[in-house]
Amino acid sequence: MHAWQFARALGIAEKHDWTRFVSMQNLVNLLYREEEREMLSLCAAEGIGVIPWSPQARGKLSRDWDYTSIRTETDEAFGRLFAKTEECLCCFRERVPCYSVTTFPRKRICATLSALHQFFGKLADCNG
Repeated sequence: MHAWQFARALGIAEKHDWTRFVSMQNLVNLLYREEEREMLSLCAAEGIGVIPWSPQARGKLSRDWDYTSIRTETDEAFGRLFAKTEECLCCFRERVPCYSVTTFPRKRICATLSALHQFFGKLADCNG
C-alpha cells in the first residue's frame, strides 16, 4: 500500500466516523526499506503503530547468503519481494570492499549491520 492510499483510508474513516486505524503491518527489513520513504513518517504523524513484517527478510538475513532450500527455490513471493537484493548487495560491496556475500560469517553480522546502517540511503534507493 502506498502512503497516499493509507492517508486516504484514514480520511475516509474519519469522514464516516468509522473506527480509526491504530496499527499497520509493514514489510520492513534491511533488504526492503521502501516504507521508510513515506509510510513510517505518516504512521508516526498519525499515531499509527507499526508492526514489522518479515524483519529477517524470509530468513535471508539470518542464514548464510548461499543457503538454498525447497522454499527458497520455489517461493515466488521471495523473488517478488526481494528481486533487487543482489543488485543492492553489489552496490554495497563496491562501498565496503571487505564485504563478501559468499564468505560472510554470521558472527560478523553486527559489523555488517553497522555498515548497512551507514549505507541506508543507497540501499533504500535500490528498492524504489
